[in-house]
Amino acid sequence: MRSPATRRLVLASVTAWLAGVLVVQPASPQPSLQELLQRAGSYVRQLEDDFSAVISDEQYEQKVMLRNRRALRRMASEMSFTWMPEAMMWLSVRDVLRVDGAAVADSRARLDSAMTDRTPGRTSQLLRLRDEGARFNIGRIGRNFSDPMLGLQVIDPNRQQRFEFGVAGRDRVRGVDTVQLTFAEQAHPTLIVRGTDGQDLPTHGDIWIGAADGVVRQTRLITDDSKSGTRATIAVTFGHDPKLDRWLPVRMDETYTQLSVMGGLSNPTRGVILERVDCVALYANYRRFETSGRLLTQ
Repeated sequence: MRSPATRRLVLASVTAWLAGVLVVQPASPQPSLQELLQRAGSYVRQLEDDFSAVISDEQYEQKVMLRNRRALRRMASEMSFTWMPEAMMWLSVRDVLRVDGAAVADSRARLDSAMTDRTPGRTSQLLRLRDEGARFNIGRIGRNFSDPMLGLQVIDPNRQQRFEFGVAGRDRVRGVDTVQLTFAEQAHPTLIVRGTDGQDLPTHGDIWIGAADGVVRQTRLITDDSKSGTRATIAVTFGHDPKLDRWLPVRMDETYTQLSVMGGLSNPTRGVILERVDCVALYANYRRFETSGRLLTQ
């Protein structure tokens, strides 16, 4: 039988142990919105400077639901990501190599020529090639902005003033603590415009940023076209590429939905789904584009 002194010693030890485990470390202070925007802007600017032209392999799947009809398309492509300093934008071009297993006529020579061109006409060439890649899209909803780098343009230091930002809270993305920012586009012209008449289609969405390093881990960009009843959502997840030592797109999820619009443009109401397109793109094997036109695969 334990003596009273022993019992007091045991009790004191247990009390001390509980006091130790109940101590809660104070949470690290969350950076301000301005600090987050500055850190993320610096990271994006460095990415633009380091990777003016990068190539990746892409596996792209599109599923279309049109009333009672469904369609599926799978594409294998090389995706080029080119930073255009003269236009302050990323221009991504999908060079489609295979569609549903069938080879596509090679357009690599034209892509090489456009990417190595240093004249003012280079932007126009790449825009044409981007539109050519979009011709393989299925469904009736026309689109040519299937671009995993689009969300990064929101946080570019030269474009931040065109958006209104807010802090939504903390979140974990691929095991990393991040701060979720919201954004809403305010300025003209907008990132995305209606293809038929060039009218602005303002974007809004979210960006998940590493609080400590400003690295963009995830983006979600949404735009609505009230005239056609169409909504587009593009969500991109970034992963660390050990070879290039940067966080680059690893997955892009897209949803395009068109609803019937009733009541006229002055008082529209949305009706049934006319069409829905779900897309998933996976990216791998990143490498720099050599100015000689050769693609490094190692």
